[in-house]
Amino acid sequence: MVFQRGGTHPGGTRVRLDGPAEAQPEHVHPFGRVIPDWDFVIAQHPEPGQYRHFQFDWKAAGPETTGMGLRIGRGRDGLAVTVLAGDSSWPDETVLTRVSLGERPPAEWTTVRLDLWELTGGQLPVAGVSLRSDGGGALFDRLVLGRTTADLPQRR
Repeated sequence: MVFQRGGTHPGGTRVRLDGPAEAQPEHVHPFGRVIPDWDFVIAQHPEPGQYRHFQFDWKAAGPETTGMGLRIGRGRDGLAVTVLAGDSSWPDETVLTRVSLGERPPAEWTTVRLDLWELTGGQLPVAGVSLRSDGGGALFDRLVLGRTTADLPQRR
């Protein structure tokens, strides 16, 4: 995993996975891999510090990329919402909800917007994000939590 300046928006930093790869939080909590100090509550009507929506931009790094995935939630050993494109999957995942976005990964920057409350009913604490690519590399940018859709960046 590489952090690369010059993402999809001016002055941004994107995440690049080179070749088939998986990137996930290093910290192992009793309930899975998490990012320290992340334990965001998903709520139908979020209060300050709570969230409902998650948005990110992604695209295949080249034509050799056959699959891409993003997992948000508790990580490898916990509940998660998994977003997949192409032939990507986590064979060891514990999935609360799976969202499939097509038979091929997007060749151009594409915005994905998720209503985490609608997908999980609030059963998902957000403690980490994992990324993967299959076949070739993948690019990810603007990973954002929001209380409302107005809090999220404008879609591409």
